[in-house]
Amino acid sequence: MNKDIVFVDTSIYIAEKYFAPNNRILALRNLAGSGIINVVSTIITDKEVLKHFKDDVTAAWNDVTNNHRSLICFDTVRPFFKKSTKKDLLKMCDAIFNDFQQKAQVYSIGFKYCSDVETIFQKYFKGEKPFNEGKKKHEFPDAFVLQMLEQYCQRNGLKNIVVLSADKDMTSYASPYLIITDYKKYLTDKQAEAKTLEKIRKSIHDERDRICKEIQEKLETELYDRWLYSNLFNTEGLPDVEVKECRVHMGDDFSIISRNQDNYLIELQLISHCEVKCSYVNLDYATYDREDGTWYGGEWEDEVLKGEERFSIIVSFEDCGGTELTVESLDISEAIPSFQHSWDNDY
Repeated sequence: MNKDIVFVDTSIYIAEKYFAPNNRILALRNLAGSGIINVVSTIITDKEVLKHFKDDVTAAWNDVTNNHRSLICFDTVRPFFKKSTKKDLLKMCDAIFNDFQQKAQVYSIGFKYCSDVETIFQKYFKGEKPFNEGKKKHEFPDAFVLQMLEQYCQRNGLKNIVVLSADKDMTSYASPYLIITDYKKYLTDKQAEAKTLEKIRKSIHDERDRICKEIQEKLETELYDRWLYSNLFNTEGLPDVEVKECRVHMGDDFSIISRNQDNYLIELQLISHCEVKCSYVNLDYATYDREDGTWYGGEWEDEVLKGEERFSIIVSFEDCGGTELTVESLDISEAIPSFQHSWDNDY
């Protein structure tokens, strides 16, 4: 399942009071930080958000300091007036905004994706969206932003970008590349999805040892198949085999292949680490007697082969009742490493 690429319009930051605790902006940050969505912005939007944020903070500071000086009478409030200045708050605005950008892993689209100025002015003079009668000049940033998002999709082969906005002119804009949706509903749906993904992550964590042990046991049985090593040595017949080490490791990463109601098919990535001791008669310096069909001069040698292999399995997860993962598809041959001799480089 592909992750949504999401653009957050300035109007959402304003509606949610920017980065206030437990608001929807921070919910978006958490979804992006958890890898559920990818967030994109534009250079224009970044500057616009930061400007509105600082303007509103400045206005609030001026209101408090000019009209509510009586608050200094309270011991709990007085330190704020003594230690904080408007300059300090504006620096904090920069820090808070940059922290959000970093934690949400926001990719900002640059001006190179804004090259068709003629089309924007044609829309401006015709009064087409996002331009609105009476305040057309104020919609120029939106017009450039929408074009940047469209060109970013086109040039990078993306299907679409989800646009979250509370601006009526922007929400009524029609584009084959932009899915403009109600941000509250979108976040509600994504939060529900996030809860399911968290259940899947927990189940993978809880079931990791059990699944790895099952695969390890199957893999070890396969490793005793002497035919696996038949072409690795200059010998007659098949080598004797002893499995010295067989480990299977599963990471936390997963991808959802499909969903049928509450059942999910999930692909997991694993790595096998194996060491196998092979005992064989080395014929490198032996001679072959054609009359009696026998090799002479061969010597018994031991060789420890090492290998590592990355492979995947398919499991199912039921989002109701039990949370145990069920292995649906496993090709154990894919877990068998391409073994290397001891004189080769380590894996």
